[in-house]
Amino acid sequence: CRRNDIPTPGVGYWAKLEAGKTLVRVPLPPRGHGKPDRVTLGQDRWNWYRRPPVEVLAAPLPRASVFPESLEEVTERARRIVGSQAISRSLETPHPEIAKLLQEDERRREAQRASKFLSSWNAPLFDTPFEQRRLRILNGLFGALARCGGRASIRDKEAREIYVSVGEEHLSIKLQAEEETRKRPPARHEIKATAKLILTIPHMENEAFAGITGRWEDAPGNRIGSRLKDIVVGILVAAEFAYRAGEEHRYKRALKDRAEAEETLRKEAEEAARKLREARRAYEAELRKRILTDAAAWRQAIDIRTYVQAVVAQAESRGDPSDPHVVNAWQHYALAEADRIDPLRRPDGGSFPIEAFNLPVT
Repeated sequence: CRRNDIPTPGVGYWAKLEAGKTLVRVPLPPRGHGKPDRVTLGQDRWNWYRRPPVEVLAAPLPRASVFPESLEEVTERARRIVGSQAISRSLETPHPEIAKLLQEDERRREAQRASKFLSSWNAPLFDTPFEQRRLRILNGLFGALARCGGRASIRDKEAREIYVSVGEEHLSIKLQAEEETRKRPPARHEIKATAKLILTIPHMENEAFAGITGRWEDAPGNRIGSRLKDIVVGILVAAEFAYRAGEEHRYKRALKDRAEAEETLRKEAEEAARKLREARRAYEAELRKRILTDAAAWRQAIDIRTYVQAVVAQAESRGDPSDPHVVNAWQHYALAEADRIDPLRRPDGGSFPIEAFNLPVT
């Protein structure tokens, strides 16, 4: 609740409620910059595992996010939050992230003093007037942002990889000399104290709301150090802008996933129907082949029996002197062969009685 600015009951609230006293419920404050409008318990709201199509379609329809405040109103609220804060422009009380850099610089100085040889490896990184100015600006910016509920971190030893977090949004910012943006930037220790400083929030650089942009730079009589409040406001607005863009992206992604799930199931149904049709055609072809084979065998069996009758009749009419046992043996063998190939004499009854009406149904 504290993390999401949700007011909680005070001491004795539930006892007073049980006693029947009338109590006033504290209304929810406006949603914080960069914070979600839903609090999820028990699972990760960022879980993007690939769900089966049936599960996607069984889930409720995604809802488009509605933002009662315009970004201009969000900007004005950010200005009120920053308000009349006093922003430090010195390094007397450094922010923890700045304190780490200063401590590392002091360690380098100690190593350099203890060494007999000067080494660039142990040279302090923030002794130049330009780097001191950068640190003062970052220190004031980080402190003001912390008082507004934000967080800041530096990921590299030269303080070029700078990140800020507001709500659940994480942004990178850049604070560098104009010369550092060139293809062949100068060495850091060569940058003059009077170099033009530029601070940018990369994904907000081309946006503007109520006079707030994602880019600030030194100008005559209007240097970045004197505009830190506007920069803090810009970071708050940038976080809200990133949150809204993310919500819009997730909504479109959910709609796309749903459409893809429907298309996947449609294709699977079509593929199943196609395979069933192919199976039916293959079955019919096999059945057709068996019918023709059985019909030919049946006709051959009839021909054999007819032939046997003709041979026996001829032998009887001629009074063939052959041993009747030989004729009977030949007749028995020929008729057995006819019965063997006759499909109607087989145990399965041939192709028609058993399977003719068991075709697969499309």
